[in-house]
Amino acid sequence: MAQLKGFVTHIIYRNNGNGYTVFELNTGDEITCVGTFQSLEEGEILELEGDFTEHAVYGSQFKVSSFKFSSPEDAAGMERYLGSGAIKGFAGGADCEPIRGGYVSDYRRRAGAPGGDQGDQ
Repeated sequence: MAQLKGFVTHIIYRNNGNGYTVFELNTGDEITCVGTFQSLEEGEILELEGDFTEHAVYGSQFKVSSFKFSSPEDAAGMERYLGSGAIKGFAGGADCEPIRGGYVSDYRRRAGAPGGDQGDQ
């Protein structure tokens, strides 16, 4: 069984009746994944387990057997997630900048790196 981690870049197909979904996952490479998801949005970060299969018409696909949602690990991931529409009220770009700035500052502060706000430690 293989494991993948990445973010959803595009939902190709979704059956709202049974949740069957075909989507592109960015792991550094774009990988077509198939599986059943109650809800899934572009920009969400996933950790997947499953197997690579070869579809007669659509080619190589990763068939998901289990998954879990994951949190962004850096500022770019946070901005991508907030801009994905997964959280209502955030359109990306300027809407994300105050949160992104706080995320970077907090990360640097916790790491003891320059540029973090050291005043609240």
